[in-house]
Amino acid sequence: MRSPDIQQDLTITIVANQHDLDIAFEIRRRVFVLEQGFELADEYDADDARAIHLLVHKAEQSIATARIIPDGEIARIGRVAVLPEYRGAGYGLAITAACEEVAVERGSKIAQLHSQIQVQSFYERAGYKTRGDIFDECGWPHITMEKVLSSR
Repeated sequence: MRSPDIQQDLTITIVANQHDLDIAFEIRRRVFVLEQGFELADEYDADDARAIHLLVHKAEQSIATARIIPDGEIARIGRVAVLPEYRGAGYGLAITAACEEVAVERGSKIAQLHSQIQVQSFYERAGYKTRGDIFDECGWPHITMEKVLSSR
């Protein structure tokens, strides 16, 4: 998978081994636990075992991750994390689009996620719409967002 509007040395891969999963988990730990203050016990859950994990690589460096939890026609996207030094360059949008692509390939029609309120506008730029009210998730305000996926 490759985003056409980002530098050529960018690749997005589905995690296929424990080594790459450990890298994805380390990115999540750095972003959600060390930077944002989420509890380590809340960051990793039973969904990780059934999720499809993706990694963004810029040249030889792993810089972002996300996961998809297939749930029938709905794909739940989550744990989208970009290392701080790479933010603002489109990598978050690229991995979100890659998650959507994988979801469509597996038969999903809707992508759904729980957005932290402070990044709601990011997902709106990616075409997501809010559903429902703000709720607490692990001590942080979130809102459910959805996007209808095209079958391309």
